[in-house]
Amino acid sequence: MNGRALALALAAVGLGSLTYSCRPRRDAFEPKATPEDRKVIGAAAVLAHDREAGDGDEAKLKTFAGRREVAWRMVERMLAPAKIGTSDGLETFRPGAEASLPLWQTWYDSGEFVEIFKRLYTGLGKDGRQAKRPFCPKDIRDVHQVHAGKTLKGWTPQKLEQRLGQLKSQEDVRGVSGKGVTLFSPGAIGGLLANYGTILKCPDVQKLVTRTTPPPTEKNFSACMDREFPAGDERGVPVDAAAYAHCGDIDASAPKFDYGMDGVAVAVKTAWNVAHRDELGAFDTSGPAIEAMMKTGEWGAAKLIKDSDLNPGNIYTIKLQPSLREYWLSGIHFAAKTTRHWLWITLWWSDEPDTDFGADRPESLKRMGPWGNYKMCVVSDYNESDPDPAGSLEKLYPSLAAAVKGGAARYPSSTWCSNPYIELGKGNARTNCIGCHQHAGTAEVPDEVFADDPADKANAERRAKYPNDGRSQVRSSFPADYLWSMTHSPDFFATKMRGKAYEMDLSDK
Repeated sequence: MNGRALALALAAVGLGSLTYSCRPRRDAFEPKATPEDRKVIGAAAVLAHDREAGDGDEAKLKTFAGRREVAWRMVERMLAPAKIGTSDGLETFRPGAEASLPLWQTWYDSGEFVEIFKRLYTGLGKDGRQAKRPFCPKDIRDVHQVHAGKTLKGWTPQKLEQRLGQLKSQEDVRGVSGKGVTLFSPGAIGGLLANYGTILKCPDVQKLVTRTTPPPTEKNFSACMDREFPAGDERGVPVDAAAYAHCGDIDASAPKFDYGMDGVAVAVKTAWNVAHRDELGAFDTSGPAIEAMMKTGEWGAAKLIKDSDLNPGNIYTIKLQPSLREYWLSGIHFAAKTTRHWLWITLWWSDEPDTDFGADRPESLKRMGPWGNYKMCVVSDYNESDPDPAGSLEKLYPSLAAAVKGGAARYPSSTWCSNPYIELGKGNARTNCIGCHQHAGTAEVPDEVFADDPADKANAERRAKYPNDGRSQVRSSFPADYLWSMTHSPDFFATKMRGKAYEMDLSDK
């Protein structure tokens, strides 16, 4: 590839959504889901815990093949169709055709979260707000239906029917969720709401937590929260019953007190490219290519895919209203709290989907339309616990085994997982997700974790501070339970909650 072609490829990759490893940068010119669209979508769908699918199976996660099996099953559940268009009794988006979205696309962005928080905070009343009483578990669970069914000024069933009538194709339906960079499951939203009192203090806490700061308690390593997001189907630890006295007859001392957090807590980060505007850069993720990439620390597109070769059948496509602009989903991260340190899954589009990181894709996923064209990698820990990750794969999936060896070429004892459409910037291609996210909620800057520029005089000091390309664990206290969204762009959960609470508290005086 000549210099001009490479530049075109990088432009095709980057312009759709400039997204760095830990901190996505929002494209402010394209819409996300509107309050009216939430009427179409309905309440966000819950991702239920499934132990049979491997949720929380630590033994299986310790093997490379087992980890991928668990991840593929998790991916399939998050891509499963969730029926939409049921608000006000409407069952279809047009006569005789049922509408659905992938389950993850029914989830919330940070703007909707602030609305939900305001609704619950208002419900506490003046005395409850002053005392910062916790939200009742039932209210946290019920708020999803309440939020979806809220009254909008000038909104009528006829307008809903008119909006649904605009959805003429599956791409139109998929566009209802908008083009938000980050989305959060009901489980994640519930965890934030259950911990709101402590999260309000998070912007101050992050300045105090250093690498040597111990966890607040043995069962909670997050100083920004009273309790971590629950892993598996655990609900939490006993709490002060008096704090929940306003909630009525509930047993706050139960071993698994239910805080109202429904399903698995999942954070989603996406990368979109404007369809029909650029050629799309495609990446070589074979063993030799990954080994070469490890030396440079940057992803480089291997070829350009013509616009005419892409269609809704081979790449996930959405169409937005009223602009009718289409977008391709080139990459997507799923961070799921099925284990204490989360399960980190990433998918990327490929023109050779059945090789290397797509070779072991289940047949069921191959039948799910465009999703059969996405490759996947996954980690669940900082260190690679499988003594021979490639060994068990060589017979059935030799191209995957070769790719695994390429990823282990630099630091074999560390895990590796990187998305070529999302992990941009020098050094970012060598990451493993978890190593970077361990610093979420601290005063450390995300971009420093993976930055690797030998020409920079501070590079040697930075490399020593973030060993093994930032993939190693260097702290035991994780203030924001691994979520950069708590204190950083584009979501700023703690800051937005604090601002809204301050605004309402001020009006109470």
